[in-house]
Amino acid sequence: MRWNDILSTALVDGLARHRLRTLLSVLGVMFGVAAVIAMSGIGAGAKEEALDQIRQLGINNIRVSDAALEGEKLLEARRQGSWGLSIDDAKALKEIVPTVVSSVPVRTVEASVTRGQAEAAHARVVGTTDEFIVPMDWPVAAGRFLEAADVTNVNKVCVLGEAVRRDLFGEEGKAVGEVISVGFSPYVIVGVMSPRHMVEGKVKALSVADSNYDVYVPVTAAIYTFAHERYVSELTEISLTIDDEDLLRESAAAIHRVVSLRHREADDFSVMVPQELLEQAQATQRVFNMVMGAIAGISLLVGGIGIMNIMLAGVSERTREIGIRRAVGASRKDILLHFVTEAVCVSALGGLLGLAVGWALVKAIALYTGWRVLIAPGFVLLALCVSGAVGLTFGIFPAWQAARIDPAEAVRRE
Repeated sequence: MRWNDILSTALVDGLARHRLRTLLSVLGVMFGVAAVIAMSGIGAGAKEEALDQIRQLGINNIRVSDAALEGEKLLEARRQGSWGLSIDDAKALKEIVPTVVSSVPVRTVEASVTRGQAEAAHARVVGTTDEFIVPMDWPVAAGRFLEAADVTNVNKVCVLGEAVRRDLFGEEGKAVGEVISVGFSPYVIVGVMSPRHMVEGKVKALSVADSNYDVYVPVTAAIYTFAHERYVSELTEISLTIDDEDLLRESAAAIHRVVSLRHREADDFSVMVPQELLEQAQATQRVFNMVMGAIAGISLLVGGIGIMNIMLAGVSERTREIGIRRAVGASRKDILLHFVTEAVCVSALGGLLGLAVGWALVKAIALYTGWRVLIAPGFVLLALCVSGAVGLTFGIFPAWQAARIDPAEAVRRE
């Protein structure tokens, strides 16, 4: 018997004749495949968001952050001889740790940024150096970024984030060369940064403030302009770039030792490796994927059992039909292929419907939660292959039972 005859017979005589039974069997496979698609879409989207967060900070970056101690803990650290993170710490790390390519001091200050009577909403003043944007590959839209001479000479110059420029000068306003007030001091605008897409990922420890609302000034000017409170650290953090991604952990340990010695063993700082946080997030994601995979597997198993059930019922109901086919020349192989084809068609239909339902589910989740979701072609192909394999696996036994029926006894059966 030819393949097209087997397929048409399976679809017309086997599936179309019992539409409701076929539909119920299809649903089991459909839900399993939909679960696989939804799981893969959410998992892939979460991974991509975490990677984007890493790219925002720099792939090979390590951050040394001030612990922002208060009260008795702050006084205890100062009594130990530590005065918190400083520009000298940043210089020492670059000189002592051989894997450190750049060491960028950062001081963040909440201050008013005004032009005449207008105030920039949500503006944040970031004191830093010319190396700040290098790891992030973030271009300047107009003018220039800070230069080493600005830091050395304590120049009162600033670079605006795009949102701050828009708030102060309007949609098309030119900012470079203008003078604004940062705090209570006049600063000359020397550059405007290009708009930057910020990723709000699931790894909260990697979250950063929206850079579009930042105003960048030389770190020395920030320290000079904004006199910090007594005993408070000079810097908010130090951003370090490592020359080799494989040496991040070793470098982090060395950095921790150096800062700890300089701070007289005071516990007033923390060392964060974004890549390690990413790995922790991915480990959690893998557990989530395993649970979701188990649920999807159970759904597919239930769907496969449903297929086997209707196939066995179909064999029992169509015993006389099988006997007549055998009597007129159909071989056991033809009968076997016929029923296997029916099972594969049911599971394939469930796979296609599951793909559509899974895609709609993923889009609904993205719309409702705002999460990023990605449906990789590989997962789509895998889901369809798995659905076909389910039909093949659970259809072989009923097909084998049908092929074993004795034609003489089958024809006599009412």
